[in-house]
Amino acid sequence: MWRTPRSDLTRADQLLPGDEWLENRTRITMIERRPAPLSNQVRLRVRRDDGVEQTLDLFATDKRLLLRVSGGQ
Repeated sequence: MWRTPRSDLTRADQLLPGDEWLENRTRITMIERRPAPLSNQVRLRVRRDDGVEQTLDLFATDKRLLLRVSGGQ
């Protein structure tokens, strides 16, 4: 899968579907962006490593350290 090169440290408003990061030692995968109630917020539907899906509300400027894509795809 081709991705545009980005910094490993990415703002919440720049996350793309498929991006992965760790939250409290749990791998999180971004699924889709949803409308947020505030202009400085980002609402993301995510899937945790255990398969549970949830909605995260983050400030747009919150940063996440992305995990590198592994494998030969």
